[in-house]
Amino acid sequence: MKNQELYDISIEEFDKMNEKHVFSEKYKKNKQKMLKDYRKSVWSSTGAKTAKVAVACAAVLIASPVVANAASNGELFSRIWGKAGHKDVAAHEETIYLGEDEGTFTASYPERTYEDVNPQKAESLIGDSMSYPNITKEIDGTTITILSVVRDNNSAVIEYTLEKAGGVDALNYSQLDNEAKGAWISEESTFNFSIGSGSTIVDLENSTDEKLYCYEYITLDDDQNYVEMKIEEYPCKLKEIYALDYEDPKREELENQVVSSSTKIPFSSNVVAETTFVNPAGGKIKVSPLSLKVDMSKGFGLSEVQAADPVNCYYVAINYKDGTNYVVMESNADGRHSCDVEKDNTAYSCGTLTGEYVMLFNRLVDTDQISSITVNDVEYTLE
Repeated sequence: MKNQELYDISIEEFDKMNEKHVFSEKYKKNKQKMLKDYRKSVWSSTGAKTAKVAVACAAVLIASPVVANAASNGELFSRIWGKAGHKDVAAHEETIYLGEDEGTFTASYPERTYEDVNPQKAESLIGDSMSYPNITKEIDGTTITILSVVRDNNSAVIEYTLEKAGGVDALNYSQLDNEAKGAWISEESTFNFSIGSGSTIVDLENSTDEKLYCYEYITLDDDQNYVEMKIEEYPCKLKEIYALDYEDPKREELENQVVSSSTKIPFSSNVVAETTFVNPAGGKIKVSPLSLKVDMSKGFGLSEVQAADPVNCYYVAINYKDGTNYVVMESNADGRHSCDVEKDNTAYSCGTLTGEYVMLFNRLVDTDQISSITVNDVEYTLE
């Protein structure tokens, strides 16, 4: 459970560190340290008192995802890629509390917009690639149900539900979490689980206290035919372990009682088709209705190290034949590019050390209607 402690405590709890607690001083100090590390992992600092919530980028592409359907495909498509499960968010700033020693700073959140989904068009784009494993796991009163799965060569999307009588307590989630890196495991939970590696968005419109609709957006390797749901069951609430020092024998004793398991979630053999666009230098973009993958090492004049740095990808737009465009992401970039409003219309983004970036869309893209794709100031046309 790599660095799990950094992600298992809610921002809301941390922001109340100045209130009276029944926990030990050692526990509170551990929480303060986790807060600082967590905050640094979520916001990319642009100064001592200002930070931006940026696209979450990782160094390595990992596993895969799933998509869920409790009713018709039309409802499914609208929940995951339309406006039924999301709402437009204007660019805004939030004050983030780091604790008594470091005070507060301002986090800037980019604009996010969504589009309605045409069910017939969505069916034609990805319907044949959907699969519905309906896998269910029950852990300590919580039921996890994987409803359906869809993937292309670079990514996959999963919708699943979490249900628990009296209220789901396995995740920390909020609107701001959805705008940052997504939900994460709560310290009130007695288990940890993961489905690939990406971003978990909780559908706040359709969820209730006792049933959460979750959408997992994940990158993957092109030869994967399944993703694993990994579960770790603990003998107590996670916060009881976190209250102990790493060297405490009691902590080791509890961790030795963890029961680990995994369940394979199969993909459909029908992978969502992709189309290739190229730039004048031979750089390629692979794009599907779900995502695009761009190679930043060709056509941008970047070194190998620069190509792998996400700061050097600051504008991506899909230009349609009807003259409209979909701005996938846009940010200010040190004199190279400026904009009045920064935008992040990805569902998840992940980079590699070789300079490739995968961006999962927050809407479905009809690749037949694309005339070109712009990355920074470089134009890509159909191969």
